[in-house]
Amino acid sequence: MNIIRVYSEYLPTKKNIQTNNFYLNNGFEIISQDENHTRYCIDHLNKDELNDNYKITIVDEWKKK
Repeated sequence: MNIIRVYSEYLPTKKNIQTNNFYLNNGFEIISQDENHTRYCIDHLNKDELNDNYKITIVDEWKKK
C-alpha cells in the first residue's frame, strides 16, 4: 500500500526527549514548529516497507490545532 502523504506531530516531554530527532532522521520535513510542538510531513511513504515498530493511523483530514 502506498501512502501519498503522512503528517505527524511531536510533543516534547521529559520521557520522550530522546526521540526528538526521530522524524528528521526518517525523512520527514518540518512543516510548523513552536515551543510546544513540531509538525512533520513525509510524501510517498510505502507502508509495506515499514517494520512492526511503526504505527500508522489513516485519517481523512489533517486536523489543525
